[in-house]
Amino acid sequence: MKKTDDLFDDLAEILAVNQDQLELGEVRLDNLNNDLDIVEQKLCEESKLFTDTERLLQENRLSSDELSELAGILALENSIEKKKYEDIQLLNTDSWDALLSSAQNYANVRKLDMNDPYFKVLSEREIVEINQQIVRDFKLSRLDGMDYAFAASVGIIMGLVDKFLIGDITRQKNNGNDMLRRKVDELYSKVVVGYANFVNPDGGKFSSEKTAIKFLEGKYAVNYDAATHDSIIESGINKFTPNNHHIKSIAHWPDLLGLIVGIMDQITGKTTIFNNGRIERVTTVNQGLEFSSSNMIVKIAESVKNWFGHIMSDIAGSSTSMQRGAGLPAPFFGTLQSLNFGKIGDKNFGEVSTWLYEKGFDLRMFTAQSIPVILEEVMIRIYMSFKRKFYIDEQTGELADSYKEDLSRMLLTTTAVFEAGDVVDALVRSGGLNVTVLLKLNYVNVADMGFRAVQVLRNKVKHIHDLEQKDAELQREWNRISLELTM
Repeated sequence: MKKTDDLFDDLAEILAVNQDQLELGEVRLDNLNNDLDIVEQKLCEESKLFTDTERLLQENRLSSDELSELAGILALENSIEKKKYEDIQLLNTDSWDALLSSAQNYANVRKLDMNDPYFKVLSEREIVEINQQIVRDFKLSRLDGMDYAFAASVGIIMGLVDKFLIGDITRQKNNGNDMLRRKVDELYSKVVVGYANFVNPDGGKFSSEKTAIKFLEGKYAVNYDAATHDSIIESGINKFTPNNHHIKSIAHWPDLLGLIVGIMDQITGKTTIFNNGRIERVTTVNQGLEFSSSNMIVKIAESVKNWFGHIMSDIAGSSTSMQRGAGLPAPFFGTLQSLNFGKIGDKNFGEVSTWLYEKGFDLRMFTAQSIPVILEEVMIRIYMSFKRKFYIDEQTGELADSYKEDLSRMLLTTTAVFEAGDVVDALVRSGGLNVTVLLKLNYVNVADMGFRAVQVLRNKVKHIHDLEQKDAELQREWNRISLELTM
């Protein structure tokens, strides 16, 4: 006895042959209908000719010669061509083996491809509908080569924007191709001046960045604003300089952690510092905020206000900064100082993060590097929105479940191409693999690529899990059908 799968294969071959017979029959019917239309047309013409002849005879308007000529025409028109159609081979239904054998013989004569007889059973429309259902149910990707080519093109273009309009990480105001970075620096300066004018109780207007910063530093003085280790009462703190005190003093971080530590430091009179990868709390000689009340709620509120004001005084450098100065670290970038392991040159990962900040990777540089990353994401999202609106929706009539996964793949492709060009450019311009390579990378794109990679990996794991569940459901249904057929 044949296995169930073999029986299904044989049945599919027979049904494929039946489908071909059906299609041939439909073609035959169309041909017969066309021929019948031709016969009907000829009969109508002959009937009209008979009618005209009869009328002329009654009017005695036909001569014997004209009558003979009409008779010849009628004889000619009456000769309708008889067509012989090829017979459609019928299958032998005496037994299952005979039916299968005749179906295989039919397929050989007709030269039908039986490598996949299941598809031969279906019409083109049914195949399209099934494919759409498979894509929808199994959440298959709808991306093609053109989609990935667009994503790669966006990555290349944004990489060029990064190289020619933002430039390297440096504290110098002019380092060549850095027009966007300089515009960002100018914007931060305008924000500082605008905020100083807003909070100035005298109503006066500051015309320069330096005077505005000096005013804010005095108005929002904090105890944790030590710029060198000489300002720290306790010993043991080293490598604490004006170039790095904003990243080492956690209260200077423009993020939630910086806010929490800033409140705590002002209330307790301590300063929380990263020292050699460890957090230490010290006391400085700096004078901080004098609270108007001993109530804890009031202290917290005044600490928040003072913390923010001091952040604004440091966001574009200090009043004594030469050239660009040391701004604030990027959000949560300071936490990298805790990575007290690994080696890049003679520095561990934590020391490298401090070194990058000292070289110029502050909040302003972070903002500038974010511009091409944000632009590439906007472009990809617009492209995918148009694809969903005018391609996917119109084909299936509904939103594809795989849209978000496809969007993640496109974003990963863009950031990966961006970063590949970024790394190659850095290696070429640095003359090989050395520490200066780190000053030529876009770290916002590095972080974004890592996030997209995790997102795609998570979607892939979930997709595999869903496919395994659907495969198990299909297998159970297949087993049920097989059991019913063999009973």
